[in-house]
Parts: sequence; C-alpha cells; structure tokens
Amino acid sequence: MKSILFLVSFLFALSGAAQTMEDICPLKNSAVIPSCEVFDIADKPFDLAEYTADKNVVLVFFRGGWCSYCSRQLAELKEKVGAIEALGYEVIAISPDSPANLAAANEYNFTLLSDKSAAAIEAFGLAWHVDDEKYVKYRDEYDVDLEFWSENKHHLLPVPAVYVVHNAEVVFNYVNPKYSDRLSADLLVDILASYQN
Repeated sequence: MKSILFLVSFLFALSGAAQTMEDICPLKNSAVIPSCEVFDIADKPFDLAEYTADKNVVLVFFRGGWCSYCSRQLAELKEKVGAIEALGYEVIAISPDSPANLAAANEYNFTLLSDKSAAAIEAFGLAWHVDDEKYVKYRDEYDVDLEFWSENKHHLLPVPAVYVVHNAEVVFNYVNPKYSDRLSADLLVDILASYQN
C-alpha cells in the first residue's frame, strides 16, 4: 500500500500539478513566459510564449465560467479594459474551460483562451489537482462538473493569478491560493500606470 501511495505522489510530482492550492510554485517576476499551447474560442491552437514575445500583456488565470469570483473579476476587467489598453496592454484571460464553453459565455471585450489540456497552468506553476473526493463534491453538491467544463479528465484547476508581461518577461504577478481574494481592476490599472513613469 505504501508503494502505491508513493507511486501516486511521484506521478503527481511529474505532472507539474500540486496536491493542494497552497502547494503551488508559481512563475516569479523576471521569468520568461514558458512555451505552452493554448486555444482560442474557435479551438485554434497557438503558443503563448510566441504570442507575448513582443507585446505588453496582462494574463489573468481564472478557474472557469462556473466560478462566481472569477465572473466578478472578469466583469471588473471588462469595465477597465479601455484604461488598460490606453496604457499599452492587451488583456488575455485563460481558463481550463474548453473553447466551446468559453465561447458560449463570452460577453467580454478582451481575449479568452482555453487551457483545456492544462499546459499553461502547469507551465506557470499554478495547477493543483482536485482529488476524487473534491471532484465528486463539486459535481454533486455544487453542480460543477470539471470534466464537462474542460472536456478533459485531468481535474486540474489554476490558483487565480494575474501576470503583467513585457515582451514575454514577467514584471509583476499576483497569485493567491485564497481564491476569493482577487487583484482589483483599479489596483491593476494603477500598477500598469506605474510602469509608464
């Protein structure tokens, strides 16, 4: 039995996903954006590192369209996207939701990307594994079926995060395992404005 538990722990370590939200090891400031495949809402793949190579971008990692905290955060961003773009930044929000599920709920004035395979959340060190017990609880008690939303069985979610990126290099990050605490859009605008000086 101990050898089976060790093997399971070892395989999770290899996958890049943490066992809990508190165990993640996120990408830090000065890191270069890793190469990882994400998908637009038409299910067209592209490489996030290549896309951000010569741009100023705000990357927002969120849990999914089912998450009320995420919806509030994205709605705040929608209100501030003009100010963010005026400062020279593009907003990109990334979720493990499938392209079809993102497209169905797309009411935003910025880019939504699917990380349906969890490649980006793993590469950014944000991924944590929803164990079987919690998966069943989410599905049966909260009506949140992660397999439906991602169209995958990986059961990985990101810790919510915001990255400010200049030419594929992280210059600021906000990562908080307490998923109800988000970086406000107003504070984000102030942070971006500070880079103009």
